[in-house]
Amino acid sequence: MEPKDTVTVGLTEETHRMLQQLKEDGVFSEMKDGYRLGIALAISNGMVAPEGIKTGTVLNAGSLDPDNSLRDIVIELYPEAAGRPYAYAERLAEAGVAEMGRLHRAGEVRFGELFDLAT
Repeated sequence: MEPKDTVTVGLTEETHRMLQQLKEDGVFSEMKDGYRLGIALAISNGMVAPEGIKTGTVLNAGSLDPDNSLRDIVIELYPEAAGRPYAYAERLAEAGVAEMGRLHRAGEVRFGELFDLAT
């Protein structure tokens, strides 16, 4: 039997700090916006963090995805994630937020262009 999907989503400690820094720097007004953009960036660039990463809770899945549209997109794009779409979205967020943090630290990111790329 496959485990139930997660009701909370998170990031690794390092990536969570990156997302907090992006918020503190005024890139996002809310961390959930950065989390969502991280997922979109990962999808658009074909990135996904490996299975089994150790994450801590960042958001409730219901507040991240109140209308289930994120869940539906993950299931549509990644059929293998159909049983656990939020667990898969967490892996996407990990990859995307890590990339945003790397680009931000290097001064190589223009978030308007990144947003256009990911949408």
